[in-house]
Amino acid sequence: MQKLNRAEVEILLASGSSLAGSDLSETNLSGIDFSAVDMSSCDMRYTDLTGAVLNSANLSHSNMGAADLSLASLKRANLKNVDLRWGILKNSDFTDSDMQSIGLLEANVSGSILARVNLSDGDLRRTNLSGASLVGANLSRSNLAMADLTGAAIEGVSFDTCNTYGTKF
Repeated sequence: MQKLNRAEVEILLASGSSLAGSDLSETNLSGIDFSAVDMSSCDMRYTDLTGAVLNSANLSHSNMGAADLSLASLKRANLKNVDLRWGILKNSDFTDSDMQSIGLLEANVSGSILARVNLSDGDLRRTNLSGASLVGANLSRSNLAMADLTGAAIEGVSFDTCNTYGTKF
């Protein structure tokens, strides 16, 4: 897997190419529009995606540990089996995304919109979800141990068989 820089990513996007399996780690990709792009199985550890548009993008099975997705738009994105532990996802929009089996260990998702998101089977231990909107989200079988949901909107959320040990509501 060859490491790509910002210019190479922009050239591939302009040609309509897939980014699946690419090494985008530690790259500044802030503000880029990745709508409907296949970015599955990418290495995006420590990548700056601040303000990026990833609507309907396929990010499944990607390693995004410690990536910065602050102010990003990920509406209807596929984030199944993504590793986002220690990620910064503040004030982002994940409306209608599939985040089944996501790893959000110690991530900061404060102030984000997670309306109607599928977070079932997710690892959300010690995740900061304060002030987030989780209206209609599915958190079934997720591990929310020690998570912070202070001030979060949780109307219609499914917490079936969740581990909520030490969770702040």
